[in-house]
Amino acid sequence: LDTAQTAWSGVKWNTLDCVTLEATINVAAQSGDFSGYIYFGLKQTNTSVVATDDNQALIIFNTANTLSVSATKFVCVNSTDATGSVVDNAWDSGVTFATGTNYHLMIQLDPNRVPYYYINGIHVGTGTGLPGTGVTTTNGRMKTNIDLIPYIGQIQKANSTAVATTVRSIAIEKNYND
Repeated sequence: LDTAQTAWSGVKWNTLDCVTLEATINVAAQSGDFSGYIYFGLKQTNTSVVATDDNQALIIFNTANTLSVSATKFVCVNSTDATGSVVDNAWDSGVTFATGTNYHLMIQLDPNRVPYYYINGIHVGTGTGLPGTGVTTTNGRMKTNIDLIPYIGQIQKANSTAVATTVRSIAIEKNYND
């Protein structure tokens, strides 16, 4: 969040601006299983904890399976308070995580503030669930006029082997609706 090092935190990435965030990442191959947490997406605060933010769109992988969705696959998360109370939605993307593999992750907010999730070019989720599950006037939409911050990070579990995550590319864009 240091504006002296990047302009990303100085720019407003608003839910009204059709934001698209994408990156290609690779967690280094290793002997044995990866043990940790990888998160990518748009949040209101600089914490990896899902329950902290009222509005966020994330793709995560978490071997601890704290969201009770999957410990082996990427999980899509949409938290929104567009209905007046916070709803945290999390679902299995169907994409199994493996170290030593490049993953292109992308989240797009459409003009109605609905997040769309893509992994390696495959549409894996919309709003509150899998593609084709539908979005109502409020269900699955981000709250209007909320500034988000782009994040990508890795947290390794205590007493686990350190593993490097390489970010091969990262980009963010938006439509200006100011």
